[in-house]
Amino acid sequence: MSFDIAVEPVVKSPDDAKFRRGRGFTKGELADAGLTIKEARDMGLIVDLRRKTMHPQNVEILKNYVKEMEEVVEALLAEEEA
Repeated sequence: MSFDIAVEPVVKSPDDAKFRRGRGFTKGELADAGLTIKEARDMGLIVDLRRKTMHPQNVEILKNYVKEMEEVVEALLAEEEA
């Protein structure tokens, strides 16, 4: 089984307002996705406590990541039972 799920936040550049890769997810983005800071860090996600902005793209990225991780765990449990 492959773990090629990469999760990177996006932020707007202050110079030209283009989106670029961010350092981590904000507390607000994590809360909207239903995660705590501890859960996010346990999952291997980076949390940027300095950043205050929230981007809807990041919330969607987090929700998709959680859903994919749940599917991976279910598949591993099914393999283990078989």
